[in-house]
Amino acid sequence: MITLTTTKARVALVTAALVAACGGQIEHDVDTTGPGSAGSGQGVSGRGGAGGAGGQGASAPGGAAGSVAGAPASGAAGAGGPGPICEAFTVSICNGPCPDTCDGTCLASNIWPENKPGLGFCAYGPAWTQKGYFCPLCEDGMVCIGGWRCGPREQCELFALNGQLNSCTYSDRTPYDGADVPDPELCPSIPGAAVKLCGGACGGCGPDDGCVQRSPTHPVGLCLPLDSYPGKPKRPDSCGTKNSCDPGSGCYIPTAPLAYMTALTLTNGLCFPFDTCIALANDLPGGGVCLGGTGAVLGGKWPTE
Repeated sequence: MITLTTTKARVALVTAALVAACGGQIEHDVDTTGPGSAGSGQGVSGRGGAGGAGGQGASAPGGAAGSVAGAPASGAAGAGGPGPICEAFTVSICNGPCPDTCDGTCLASNIWPENKPGLGFCAYGPAWTQKGYFCPLCEDGMVCIGGWRCGPREQCELFALNGQLNSCTYSDRTPYDGADVPDPELCPSIPGAAVKLCGGACGGCGPDDGCVQRSPTHPVGLCLPLDSYPGKPKRPDSCGTKNSCDPGSGCYIPTAPLAYMTALTLTNGLCFPFDTCIALANDLPGGGVCLGGTGAVLGGKWPTE
């Protein structure tokens, strides 16, 4: 089990991850309380706010607009307060104070639990290699952004650097906090579940499937089709506590300790034949429930703590 981190710790974790990704070559911290100076670094570009840009792309009052080696800072220097970081690596923010560089694909994220619009993101780009577009079918390594769209973790890290921490979840809809998904050392045996398991000792999936619904609380994933093509297995329908499956199928919803449960969890189900749904709910590590057409629990249980 992982422990929810504080906002400050989560930002520090994300910043450390970005520094590590830059090979430790970000050179300057940003001092937002005194005179600024032009910064330098690698990997992250910022859109100038007031004064000099530091190595992470943010700007400090009183200096000149800075730049980052290999990725110029976008935007002119403004007045008063640190500016936003509009671009990092291969992802960007495309609304509010940042320019829309998405060619018409800028989508607003949602901030939970308020469900209010947040920072925008480009739905397509070099980092958006996910074949299945919508949660809960987020492939291993991707996260659920804005409550509905699968995308790269880097997008959530860029949101965090701009102070937005509650718009991303793991594929099972537990809150994204930057923690890596562990690889299970043993692969469980789940009799009755007609679906291949994946992750760690369970191995990977076939060429037409993706390993979905893995998270720190659900390290074992499911190999499922991400798209529906003629002549090939159909990807499962989505379901939840308010929308049931076709007759003969149950709604499997991965659960988590109450501290990790959100309203999104209740919409994060997938339809499986009853035998598979019940087996996954009872035996897949991390917990889950299988709901019948009336919402009755057929397998597993809702968390109580």
